[in-house]
Amino acid sequence: IPKITTTNSARGFGAGLYAESATPLLHSSTVAGNIGTDIASGICLTSNTIAILVNTIVWSNGLYVDADSAATASYSCIVGGWTGDGNISNHPLMTADWRLTSLSPCIDAGTLSNAPASDFDGEGRWDHPSWPNVISIVDIGADEFVDTETDGFPDHWEYEFFGDLSTASATNDADHDELTDADEYQFATNPTNSDSDGDRVSDGWESRYGFNPRKNDSSDDPDADGFSTKLEYLADTSPTNEFDYLRMSDVALNSGSNAVVRWHTSSNRVYVVESSPGPVELWSFVTNLPGTGADTTFTNEEVSIV
Repeated sequence: IPKITTTNSARGFGAGLYAESATPLLHSSTVAGNIGTDIASGICLTSNTIAILVNTIVWSNGLYVDADSAATASYSCIVGGWTGDGNISNHPLMTADWRLTSLSPCIDAGTLSNAPASDFDGEGRWDHPSWPNVISIVDIGADEFVDTETDGFPDHWEYEFFGDLSTASATNDADHDELTDADEYQFATNPTNSDSDGDRVSDGWESRYGFNPRKNDSSDDPDADGFSTKLEYLADTSPTNEFDYLRMSDVALNSGSNAVVRWHTSSNRVYVVESSPGPVELWSFVTNLPGTGADTTFTNEEVSIV
């Protein structure tokens, strides 16, 4: 069965696979992004373990074999390279959830020998119509890139989110979160929901600052400025710059004793201005003010301070 083993953590070795005195076979699998100790973070083989890897991707984590063990690999994509028929060491060009993209060198680079009939998503193994080969029809890894109309999006992804093969477009932004459909596939986010992880922070904004749009991190404060990621998003200030947060930079009185306030604004936000006769009084609405991306000054001519 094709298997994706990813993003596991271990204090020691083999977060993806640890084998001791065994004979594991990995066929049409993906072991990637696991976190452990150095070169043994992904796969660790010890104590006379003899492993066989076929049509398998090992990337963004290590493959370690001790002196008493051995691993043979064929038609596999392994970081750093591995001796064997059909093996490659090119970057597999996968998405954030470790599925293949249309430019992956793993497409049609596998072998038919004992290959499963379907991939991790239940799609049949096939020959990509735009790939100029006449021998192989199997992709390396747990994911088979099935793209019937060759638009760069796999069929299963288009059906899952759009229900058809014609809606998705590389330049379209269906959920208006500043990520195109192509970005959404790469980041493994939902192209029809602007907030894939439900943390009330848009996928596009999180991606802009290098955050994981599939992880609820709205209460984090990475720049330690006292404003959470969610508050920084609401103000559209930088969550990675401790000096960038929503605040008034100046409060003064003009010649007519009217309050004049100045603050830095974002062109992507509209600001609500309110006033109060005292610090403990109820606040009342004054106006809405679109941001400009620069410092904005507002003079409250309705209220004079005597």
